Amino acid sequence: MGRYTEWQWGKNQRNTYLRDFEKRFHWLAENPLLGKHRSDISKGYYSYPQGQHVIFYLIGQGCIEIIGIPHKEMDIVSYFLPD
Repeated sequence: MGRYTEWQWGKNQRNTYLRDFEKRFHWLAENPLLGKHRSDISKGYYSYPQGQHVIFYLIGQGCIEIIGIPHKEMDIVSYFLPD
């Protein structure tokens, strides 16, 4: 994601985009239930949009576990299918 952003829009935009993700991760860790519950994909999955992507995560004790960050245009169900 970072390499593609840098290739497409430059280093400054890459840094901004990745910094925004880091801020969102911390915010989600503090507010995990504000994400959308995604039992349609798997038990315990939550999602939250960020830019052109969607952050998928599980809620732990005092933390979240990021399990995927697909592009918002991807087939999300296929993204989580086992290989």
